[in-house]
Formats: sequence, C-alpha cells, structure tokens
Amino acid sequence: MFSRPRRSLLLVHRGRSVPLGLLKMVLGLAMTAAAIAGGFVIHAAGGGIPAMLLWALPGLYLVDWGAPMIADGATDLWTRYGWRELRSGRALELRPDGVRYTAALPLDAGADVPPPDVVAGWDQVSAAAFRPGAAQSWWFCLDLADGVWPAERTHALVATYRAGGGDSRPSRATADRRLGETLDWFGTPLAVNTLICPGGHVRRIDRALRKWTGGRLRCRAAEPPWWRPPHVPGGWKTR
Repeated sequence: MFSRPRRSLLLVHRGRSVPLGLLKMVLGLAMTAAAIAGGFVIHAAGGGIPAMLLWALPGLYLVDWGAPMIADGATDLWTRYGWRELRSGRALELRPDGVRYTAALPLDAGADVPPPDVVAGWDQVSAAAFRPGAAQSWWFCLDLADGVWPAERTHALVATYRAGGGDSRPSRATADRRLGETLDWFGTPLAVNTLICPGGHVRRIDRALRKWTGGRLRCRAAEPPWWRPPHVPGGWKTR
C-alpha cells in the first residue's frame, strides 16, 4: 500500500475482523441473565425472603455492569456497520522522522495511493491525546504546533465539511471533507479511531512515540477497561 520504512507504524481505518461489540453484548446479556436467574433459583429452592434480600446486592451489581455493556456493545456494532459502508479509509503513518496522514485512502488492492495530505516532523507535533468523537468513540489525535497548519486552510476545510456533500469514494472532495471533519471535531487534521485500525494497539503506539520523540509524546488511552463503558461528565460529544 505504502512505500514506507520497516520501522514505521501504519494505522488504517479498516474495521476489526472480530467485532468486540458482539463480545460486550454477549457478556452483558450473560451477567443480566445471571442476575435474573438467581432470583428464580432462590425462589424454586424455597429460600424465602431473607435469601432473596441477600441476593439483591450481587444481583444489582451484575445488572449495573451488564446493562451498560449491552448498550456499549450495541453502539460498537452500529459503528462497525457504518464504517463497513465506507469505500476508503484514513491512514496515519508514524515514522521515525515524523508523521504522514492520508484522509481518503483507497482500500482496494492495486489502487493508486494518493500523496499524503499532511506531512510533519516530530518537531512540528506539539501534543498527543485521545478525544471523544462520534458514536461514543475515542480518537487518537496529534496536535500540530502553531503555524504548521495555515488558519485559512482550516476555515476553508471546516466550511466544506459543514456544508455537507461529498461521497465515500476516495477523491479530493472526500479527503477535504474528512480533513474538515477532524479539524471541526478535534482541532487537528491528524486523528484516527484506533479501535477500527488493525494493529492500532495503544501500547505499541506508545512505545513508538516514546522512542521517536524521546518520551515527549505518549499514547495513553482515555478509556477504562473495555468491559466497562466510559463515563463522560455532561454527556458525549457527538456530531
């Protein structure tokens, strides 16, 4: 796909082979079913009201974990279904000398690869962080230093995105719309959802960034463990 150094790390939006959302839903349903089944078992065994009261606390605990997992898993599956409709991906390539970003990368084998939309050295990247995006997902973002990305281009791309239009085919219009989208959402053109990037493991990205930037940039997930949906005060930021 790319002519790139062996040591580079390529993150491409493709979708995962095994949807984690399905596993979340199965475990959530199992925990909720166990909470309900426990009451029926106690009743069938003639445990009476004291036994039911003793089961209330663990039962509520199972429901408290299971119900959010069901909702979170359903959201993951819906997001995966939506991405499946796309005909091009985003590609964030991390290299020892810097970063390259392609906003509309054709995923078909043998397709011509467009030149990167953004090329920056590590000295031009000021920060790295996970930020909440659409569909309750966290996106890994790299901020460019002041003056690296012209403000006029930001305004033009954000206006293009907010105006709508464009299609899912890899084209200049799609690339501009996606750049405007990430600029509008996150304030930077460099953003990917690592959950749908094969090989987009947080620890792997973190090791690469620490090595290539002398520890200045890190990749630290903002999410709690995957089995517990994250809580964001004030609600999720969705667009």
